[in-house]
Amino acid sequence: MRETKFIQQNQEKWQEFEKLLENKQKDPDKLNSLYIQITDDLSYSRTFYPNRSVRVYLNGLAQQLFYSLYGNKKGRKNMFTNFWKEDLPQVMYHYRKEFLIAFLVFALSVAIGALSSFMDPQFPAHILGESYVNMTNENIASGDPMKVYKSGNEIDDFLGITLNNLRVAFLTFIMGLFAAIGSIGILMSNGVMVGAFQWFFVEAGEFRESFLTIWVHGTLEISAIIIAGMAGLVMGKGLLFPGTYSRIQAFQVTARHGLKIFLGIAPIIITAGFIEAFLTRYTETPDIIRLALILLSLAFILGYFVWYPRRLAKRGFKNPIKVPNLPADNVDKFEYNKIKSNGEIFLDTFTFLKRNSGAILKYIGISTAAYASIFYVFLSPSYLGMDSGVYLDNPLSILNYKNSYAFGALNLAMLSGLGLMVSFLFKKEKEFGAKKEGMTLADFGRFSINNSFKIIFIVLLLGAISFLPSWMPIIAAFIFLPVLFLWMFVSQKESTKNFFGSLGRTIGLMNGSFARPYVLLIILVLIGVFMGGVFELGLFKQPIQTFLWNFSSESFDTDAIMFSIYVAFRVFTVCILFTLLVAGYSFLYYTLREINDAESLTKRIPQIGERKHVFGLEKEA
Repeated sequence: MRETKFIQQNQEKWQEFEKLLENKQKDPDKLNSLYIQITDDLSYSRTFYPNRSVRVYLNGLAQQLFYSLYGNKKGRKNMFTNFWKEDLPQVMYHYRKEFLIAFLVFALSVAIGALSSFMDPQFPAHILGESYVNMTNENIASGDPMKVYKSGNEIDDFLGITLNNLRVAFLTFIMGLFAAIGSIGILMSNGVMVGAFQWFFVEAGEFRESFLTIWVHGTLEISAIIIAGMAGLVMGKGLLFPGTYSRIQAFQVTARHGLKIFLGIAPIIITAGFIEAFLTRYTETPDIIRLALILLSLAFILGYFVWYPRRLAKRGFKNPIKVPNLPADNVDKFEYNKIKSNGEIFLDTFTFLKRNSGAILKYIGISTAAYASIFYVFLSPSYLGMDSGVYLDNPLSILNYKNSYAFGALNLAMLSGLGLMVSFLFKKEKEFGAKKEGMTLADFGRFSINNSFKIIFIVLLLGAISFLPSWMPIIAAFIFLPVLFLWMFVSQKESTKNFFGSLGRTIGLMNGSFARPYVLLIILVLIGVFMGGVFELGLFKQPIQTFLWNFSSESFDTDAIMFSIYVAFRVFTVCILFTLLVAGYSFLYYTLREINDAESLTKRIPQIGERKHVFGLEKEA
């Protein structure tokens, strides 16, 4: 067909399309129909008139529609603003009952703490510790009851206070995993402590001074703890009341909402830490100013977290709370040739662990029991020359073998074996999916022979990080862990490259997508922090310690037993975290490979434009 004839046949349709684009009110059905015809005409013109103006004109029409649809779409810059203006208030309003429950639990606990202190003058010493009570009594006697807030360097205090408060808030939130009971328990514990603390100053005749000093920062700090408890209740709600979802799917929904609430209070906790470190120490500030700061903080909390969500609800939220796309519980095989978000990778990782939990937990359980037994018999604290407190301060200390070569060999064997097993299970998962049949023990033997050196070398590098002094292992781990775990999988998967050459490939995969590996690291490590928090709260340690109180130290070395149990839980936590990292970065490898190499897209390009038929009807490819 000649170009002029082609234009004459279609110009009326093209003009109608132009007019429709200019109208503010567009008929979506008509727009869709015309757009399909325009793109068909564009494809025809590209084929027969590639260098003519009609192709440029039709391409411009198609672009106009594209920009009208996506040109005003909110970018990532607006996501931050929208989170505070719309998303967080909407979630707060949606879960307002959980907010009320968290507040009532905390308020009741404060009353219990105050009443208990009123009835038993020794109660504050039991709750707050005798050393703190004695120190405060000395400060009161010296005429400066709030002297404790004036000691120390402001910056050091700010970092220490903020990190501690973030830790407490995170534990309050994450303990919602225990069907919300854990979050309620921490709220009650903190509430009783606050009640006992405040009544102690009432009895000492220092209520006014303590109130105007403590609540300058405490208004924001305590409010954040209550909201963190609310976030824990929200997360636990999915486990207790799944509704029409499966329990795991309901948990995925409420866990995301709970995490959103927790992220919303992080700036408040940081602000409270800043106020406590830099402002609370000035107790000579006029009372009216301190009271104004307290009322201003209270007004902000009530205004943003209570009044503002209700106001938006009356006006109507712009968008309903979105239910994320949840994977089916019975997924047969994972999608590997797809670019996935870290959230999707996180869900895939836990689905993988759920399927293979029997083998993984059996290995970790046996390894942990053997480790603790060997440690108790051969590597007692006196032999190592350090106490449990020092040993457990550094999360990476379990990898450090500078005090004993036997200790180092034990770590190397345990983590290398775990890395081999998880990597093999992933290989089996990719090739056979959820099917029970699959690779044999002989296959595992061959896999181990081919990959032992690679995994042992990575574990040795992890151990080397733990040798760094002071706080440097934490920073080094954050920088290098994503590279090391991706390198572990690249070296296994891309066997055409030598082991050290695969490091360059690893860096190449991360190029342009550096944020993904580090965000995933934070997500997975938070799970490890949760497990450490469970241990720290004494959910398992305390019952064992209570049991050991029934035996005399002459019969058993109870201190050595408790230290071995300490080590066992730390080993268990490290093994779980190591498993998460190996599995998580294995999934991440395929996303990074698709971003860089676009293998699946390259395979699909030749299929574009192919016409397929199903029972005589044309099917769009």
